[in-house]
Amino acid sequence: MGIPCQAAQPFVYSDLPNHPDLKLFRPWSAVRNGVQTMVLIHLVSGDGFLGTLTISYLESYFCSSEYLYLLAALRQQVVLAIQLTRLAEDAKQMAVVEEHNRIAREIHDTLAQTLNSISLQLNNAQYYSTHDPAIAWDIIEQVKNLAHSGLIEARRSVWSLHPDAEQYRDLAGSLQQSLTQLTLNTDL
Repeated sequence: MGIPCQAAQPFVYSDLPNHPDLKLFRPWSAVRNGVQTMVLIHLVSGDGFLGTLTISYLESYFCSSEYLYLLAALRQQVVLAIQLTRLAEDAKQMAVVEEHNRIAREIHDTLAQTLNSISLQLNNAQYYSTHDPAIAWDIIEQVKNLAHSGLIEARRSVWSLHPDAEQYRDLAGSLQQSLTQLTLNTDL
């Protein structure tokens, strides 16, 4: 029989193959695999329904009040892990946007300064081309070096836009770690 004490309480279905509440929806894959008791824990936060955590037992299992209390704690930990993962993802996205903006400003400032310097030097080279061609060629050589260093700096800035993917953990890993900590020294 299902025990929906409250909407936030786990639903416990014992004698799964014959449970009367599950005539229309019977988890046939669980029944085929010998599941006798199934516990459904709805994951709900202030943002609404997040999903369902399912625990299956191959034998009939009586759910004591202590067990239901432990499941409620497990539910809270899983919801917290999901919320923290979402917050971390939001923070990561904000950090990426801020870093992109910083690098865009850096590229803009560096390129603007380099291009302005190149423009001024070319004006000087143009003047000296008729008065002292040797100086004009020296200036043109300096402009080439300036353009080359500006290009290297622009490439460095663009390459720094790629974040290191290994520094971020996935939701499944976070949930597994939370579940391991929560169920340490228990029968779960």
